[in-house]
Amino acid sequence: MRTSAPGTGGNPPPNDCTGSMSFTWTQAYQNSVGLTAGDRVFCQFWYRDPGSPSTTGLSDAVRFTLCQ
Repeated sequence: MRTSAPGTGGNPPPNDCTGSMSFTWTQAYQNSVGLTAGDRVFCQFWYRDPGSPSTTGLSDAVRFTLCQ
């Protein structure tokens, strides 16, 4: 599943990597995408990076299991 595209809040070019990404995981979001307790979730940010030869990048990933 994909979320909306957030801004990173970093400084404009030249790129100094001051931005950051976050996502607030809520019960409402979990319910809206049909996830329940015990489901395993894998998350990663995919972002545009004009300085990269591919012009995109991937963050480190996280994996977690939903609890009650």
